Amino acid sequence: MGILTALHMALTALLVHKGRSMLTSLGIVIGTGAVIAMVSAAGGARQKLDERLDNVGKNLILVRAGARSTNGTLTDLKPITNEDANLLRLHFRSKVSGITEFQGHIRTARTSTRSCTTMVGGTNPDMRIVRAWVVKQGRFITEEDMKKQAHVCLLCSTVHEKLFPDMPNPVGQRVRVDNLSLRVVGVLGPKGRSPIGGDQDDQIFVPLTTVQKKLVGVESLSLILTAVTDMSQLDKVKDEMAQVLREKRRVKLGQEDFDVSTVQEMASIAVIMSTTMHFLAIAIASISLVVGGIGIMNIMLVSVTER
Repeated sequence: MGILTALHMALTALLVHKGRSMLTSLGIVIGTGAVIAMVSAAGGARQKLDERLDNVGKNLILVRAGARSTNGTLTDLKPITNEDANLLRLHFRSKVSGITEFQGHIRTARTSTRSCTTMVGGTNPDMRIVRAWVVKQGRFITEEDMKKQAHVCLLCSTVHEKLFPDMPNPVGQRVRVDNLSLRVVGVLGPKGRSPIGGDQDDQIFVPLTTVQKKLVGVESLSLILTAVTDMSQLDKVKDEMAQVLREKRRVKLGQEDFDVSTVQEMASIAVIMSTTMHFLAIAIASISLVVGGIGIMNIMLVSVTER
């Protein structure tokens, strides 16, 4: 039997049983489409997570007050201070791109016409390098601002939209936080959401000395941030930092009153969930394909039997 004859017989059979042919084609389309759609959705979710990790910084190391308990929370708080940050600068300057302190407080920021509740973070010039912030307008905090305890601030994009929605460049405008009138010296480009869903752009940055001396009167830090220059050294530098802080605070391994972790560790739960959902989607899609295949085989068996 020639190939043309075989094709003619196949087409004739398809046309004779139009309903059966349509159902068979539908099974093929649905089964294949289910596999493609679910695998693509799972892959897209993982890609989105990777993008968020990139926006936060995969090379970040965070030092926070408190020992990590078995359920992952921080307990037995003992403040971390500027002294801890300076000690890390002394030991790790050559291994990191920068070390920056951060003291964050939820406050209401006001202009003459608008207000919003946001994170007011005291920090230093290294924050721009460590977190790779892009200055969209104006400038970043400087060492001179730190020395003078200057009444200046930087707006992240979400706060910019809330306080100055009709002003593309608010540099020079005034924002009041508590009793402090702060002059806007810069606007930062957007970073998007973190792996756990928080809005990284809902912040105002103020010189650390201004926050500590004039806003809250407390010198303890929320965290210390640093970014390694070589990703292959991330875990090694993290462990070395923990050792330096243990020696400084005179605590033994396992009895730390602080926590040193990486962004990748903090996002590990999200990574595990994303990976699990990816394999689950593949499994469900495979089942759909198998079920569709069984239906197609039954129809083919009926057709062959009839013939």
